[in-house]
Amino acid sequence: MTDIIAKLRRFFLSRTFMIFAALIAGVFVCLGAEVASMVFFAVLIAFILIVCDDIMATTLPFLLLCASVLQCYNFIETNIKGNEMFYISLGVPVAVFIVFAFFYHFIKYRQSFKIDKSFYGIVAVAVAVTLGGLGSISIKEYFGGASLYYIAGLGIGMVVCYLLIKSQLEFQRDYDLHDKFADIMYIAGLFLCFFMVEIYIENFIALKRVTEIGLLDFVKDPEKYVWTISGANEYMLQPGNNISTMLMLFMPFAFFKAAKSKKHIYHLITAFLMLATIVLSRSRGGIYLGTVEFVLCLVAYSFMAKDKASKIVGWSLVACAAAVGAFAVLGFDLVDRTKAVIDALIKEMNEPGGSESRVGLLVGAIENFKESPIFGKGLGFIDPELIQYYSGKTGTIQWYHMMIPQIIGSMGIVGVLAYGYQIIGRISAVIKKFSPYVLTLGLSYLGMLLMSQVNPGEFCPLPYELMVVMLFVLIEKEPDREKSKILIKGEQKNGT
Repeated sequence: MTDIIAKLRRFFLSRTFMIFAALIAGVFVCLGAEVASMVFFAVLIAFILIVCDDIMATTLPFLLLCASVLQCYNFIETNIKGNEMFYISLGVPVAVFIVFAFFYHFIKYRQSFKIDKSFYGIVAVAVAVTLGGLGSISIKEYFGGASLYYIAGLGIGMVVCYLLIKSQLEFQRDYDLHDKFADIMYIAGLFLCFFMVEIYIENFIALKRVTEIGLLDFVKDPEKYVWTISGANEYMLQPGNNISTMLMLFMPFAFFKAAKSKKHIYHLITAFLMLATIVLSRSRGGIYLGTVEFVLCLVAYSFMAKDKASKIVGWSLVACAAAVGAFAVLGFDLVDRTKAVIDALIKEMNEPGGSESRVGLLVGAIENFKESPIFGKGLGFIDPELIQYYSGKTGTIQWYHMMIPQIIGSMGIVGVLAYGYQIIGRISAVIKKFSPYVLTLGLSYLGMLLMSQVNPGEFCPLPYELMVVMLFVLIEKEPDREKSKILIKGEQKNGT
C-alpha cells in the first residue's frame, strides 16, 4: 500500500500527469461540459489532497478547473435557477468530499506555521477589507452572500491561505521546485491558448450554418458577427478579460524556461502564442498591458539567457517589439485616444451618465471616497448612481473595475495605506531575493497588478489573489540576494 501511494505521489507531480490533465480539460472544453469539468477537477483535487503530502500537486488541476469554467458567465441566473435540486444533489456530495479532503490533508500532513514579511501586508489588507464601509454600509449589504465571500476571501481567508501554503511549501523536496512550478504555469498557459482557439472555431462553425463568412473576416472582427447573427454564442468573447488576466500571470514562465533551455526558440514561440491569444481575446486592457508585460519579459529574458545566441535573439526580439509598439502607437493614434478619455472624464464630472463606463465608475469612486474618506463605502455597497455603468451579476459585487478606484471607494484612506504597505513590501521582497527565478515570479505578479488596474483582478480571491499569495510564499523561500551570491561563489570554488 505504501509503495502504491509513493507511486501515485510521483505521478501527480510528473509532467506526464500535467499534460494528461490539460488534455482532459481540453476535452471538456470541446464538449462544452463546464459543469462536468468543474466536478471532475474538484474531485481530482480532493483525491490528490488525501493521497499527496505535497500541495504543489494540486496547483495545475486547480488552475485548469478555474480556466475551463470561464464561459460560465452569469452561471447562477442562466444555469442554476430552475435546476436547483439537480445542482444541490450534485454539489453537496462533492462539497462534502472536498471539505473532508481539505481537513484530512492539513491535519494528516500538517507542518508548523511560519510567517515572513509578506504576511503583514496580507493582514493589513484583511483589516482594511473587513473594516471597509464602517459607518456607512448597511448591515444587509455587508452581510450579503457575495459581499461576505469577498470580504472573507480577501480578508481572513487570505491570511489562512498564506499560513497553510507557507507551512506546506517549507519542507525540502526531491525535485527542483523552480522547474516544477514553471512547468505548471507553462502548461496552464498553453491550455488557455487552446481554449481561445476552440472558442473561435466553435463560433465560426455556428456562424457558417447561418451565413457566408470568411475565416479571416471573422477573426478580424468576431463581435461584428456574434452579436448580430442568430445561432452564434453572443458571449463568445466574454471570457476574454479573464483569459488575458490568467495569461499575464503565466507568460513570464515561458521566458524563464527559454532562458534555461537549449531549445529556447520553442519556449519563445510559446510566449508569442500567449501574447497572440491575448490579442484574440479582444480584451483592451489585456492587449495594451499584456504587450507591456511581454516587452518587459523579453528584456528580462535577454539578461537571463545563458549563451550569446540566446541573448542576441532576445535583444533582437526586444528591438522588434519596440518597433511594433511604436507602430501601434502611431497607428492607433494614442494621443487622440488619450485626449478622448480625458474629455469623457471631464464631461462625466459635469454631466453624469456618459457612455464611458469606467469613467463613470471612476467618478463614482471619487464621490464615494468624499462621502466616506476613512473606511470607504465597503465592498458590498450598492451605489444606485453606478448601476447604469455596472449592475453586477448574481454572486458578484458592484465592481469599480479598477484597482485604485476600488480601494479608495470601498476602503478609503485605510485601504490606501494597507494596499500601499502591501505593494511596497512585495516589491522589496523581489529586490531583496533577486534572481532569475524571483524576477520571473515578480513579473508574474506585475502582470496581475497591471491587469487589476482595468479589471477586478486582485479583488477576486479565487484564483487570482490566492495565486499571488503563492507567488510571494515561493519568493520568501529563496535565499537573500547577497546569500545567493555567496552560495554561487562557493559552488564555483568547489568546481560544481
